[in-house]
Amino acid sequence: MSVECEKKYRVFGLNEEDLKNISSRNLEQYYLNIENKKLRDFICYIFKVKDEELKDMAEARVRVVNGERYLLTVKGDGTGSRMELETELTFLGEDIIRDHAVSKISKTRYDYNLPNSCNVLEIDFYRDRDLVVAEMEYDPYEMDGYDVDKLVRGALKPFAPKLVIDVTEDKNYKNKNLATEITQAENE
Repeated sequence: MSVECEKKYRVFGLNEEDLKNISSRNLEQYYLNIENKKLRDFICYIFKVKDEELKDMAEARVRVVNGERYLLTVKGDGTGSRMELETELTFLGEDIIRDHAVSKISKTRYDYNLPNSCNVLEIDFYRDRDLVVAEMEYDPYEMDGYDVDKLVRGALKPFAPKLVIDVTEDKNYKNKNLATEITQAENE
């Protein structure tokens, strides 16, 4: 288990055209019913953990990258810092989605390698709404929130966004909460 530390920003006035020279990938994220016993057993098997070790985990998802790779992620509750387990599924990705997905989001993610830094700013354009969110994971032993904020705002400046708001602590911007309910027909 690792700890994920990230800062998240809502970005206004940024267009995908501005990022045309930056690598991107299409993501579909399916949020799973983590309370389902069969799914929890599968998660325990995949990550080689006991069920009681999942007691503080608040969400599970399968991320499909460019329609090809399936990543299973389990995360704790929280906003800026939380526990995380992640692995690539080499089998059963579609079955897990079909049997356990309750909601999903679709977005295009641009991976902007920050100048003079080894950090990457992930900029997400959501497909079903007018929303752009930028986030950066960081090592809290190397940077603090102020340093991250300064780095992110400086990195976005050449793209001339109208407004950048820190939404790290706003749970409305958690992908799990942005996801829309899946109908039974979509699961078949």
